[in-house]
Amino acid sequence: AILCVFAQPALASPVVSIEPSYQKVLQGQNFSVNITVDPAGAEVMGAQYTLYFNNTLLNATKQDKGPFLSQDGASTNIFANKINNTLGVTEYGEARIGVDYGVTSPGVLATITFRAMEPGICSLNLPNVKLSDPSAQPIPGVMVNNGSVEINESLFIISGFVSYNDGSPVNNPGVKITNLNTSEVFTAGTNESSNHYRVSTNLLHISEGNLLHFNASDNIGNST
Repeated sequence: AILCVFAQPALASPVVSIEPSYQKVLQGQNFSVNITVDPAGAEVMGAQYTLYFNNTLLNATKQDKGPFLSQDGASTNIFANKINNTLGVTEYGEARIGVDYGVTSPGVLATITFRAMEPGICSLNLPNVKLSDPSAQPIPGVMVNNGSVEINESLFIISGFVSYNDGSPVNNPGVKITNLNTSEVFTAGTNESSNHYRVSTNLLHISEGNLLHFNASDNIGNST
């Protein structure tokens, strides 16, 4: 008797990932993550996901279409593109139209931009991911790689000295600084024996490109 055994290689599973899987940002900073798809040989006709995040640490600002499903020039239909910062969730869904075949090369399905609000470590989780084939049937065995972001506290210092035109110091000056882009007003800390002033804030309140207006005064009514 002859026993014949035929072994077939296991097929790879499609993978949906958050990239980068981990990054460090500063409080107040804007950053982006890509939702990528590796079909692993499957023909992907449509894709959708739900992403959850901690809404006390992050605020999602936009969710943009990526080139994955239209990489060969085919048209697509975006049937879901939602951001809910109250619940800490984004939803996205897209499908190819006008063709009867899917894509097999990896690519970026969508890009999500966040603003870091508070220090901490925030998980980015994809508990609900679906890929479909050209027959509109679910592709089984999809694997998911979640991500996380570490938010470090930012510090923005505004400081200096106030003097009269002749160079003599204005001790204990009154200094108010207005961010003309946001209308937020900062009152500087001073002391009676010095003309130094200082404000400590963070990148949630001042961003690159903002214009600051300074108003300084002494204790006898002069101001500039």
